[in-house]
Amino acid sequence: MESTAKCSCAKENLAAYEVWRQDDNGNQVMIEKACCEAEALDRVRLFTERGHKQLYWAQAVSNSR
Repeated sequence: MESTAKCSCAKENLAAYEVWRQDDNGNQVMIEKACCEAEALDRVRLFTERGHKQLYWAQAVSNSR
């Protein structure tokens, strides 16, 4: 099952959530931005279903940036 297309706010850097990945060596990288929690969790689900060993999670964007 494929996800819906990313919304325009992610392209404009207005995203409220980020999708992160941690690899086998503990390196953590932000891989995508999402407009809402539901979109971010959908992306996490899709990445997780691919069966890679990485850990994926979504987190709210901090206002302190």
